[in-house]
Order: sequence, then structure tokens, then C-alpha cells
Amino acid sequence: MFRSLVRKPTRKITCNFCRCVTLYNLQVTFGIGVYVGIFMAQNYEIPRVDEPAKLYDRVMQFLEENKKKP
Repeated sequence: MFRSLVRKPTRKITCNFCRCVTLYNLQVTFGIGVYVGIFMAQNYEIPRVDEPAKLYDRVMQFLEENKKKP
């Protein structure tokens, strides 16, 4: 009588198909990004990115200049 009232624990169903589709979408997106990056580098004059240490210094300098004063 009360068995119908007791809720059975549900198992989480894993979907291998969904994982494959997600992995495929990531690969396609990455491939498109690489292709567009190569195309842009060949056809446009894109400046090189600074070294990470230099970028970090510029960000810290920007934050110091724009810090709210109490």
C-alpha cells in the first residue's frame, strides 16, 4: 500500500551520444578558430601580443591608476 508513496532513488542516466556530440562541437569550434586565426594572420597586419610579464605589469598599472580612493 505505501510502496507507491516511497520514492525510489533515481539513477543518473549518462548519455554517451551527448558526450560525443559535445566533443565533436568542441573540435569543430576549435578547428574553425584555428582556420580563422591563420587566415587573419596571412591577410591582415595583426600586431604581436606582448609577453605575459609585460601584460601583467600593464594590467597592474591600469588597476592602480583606476583604483577607487576611500
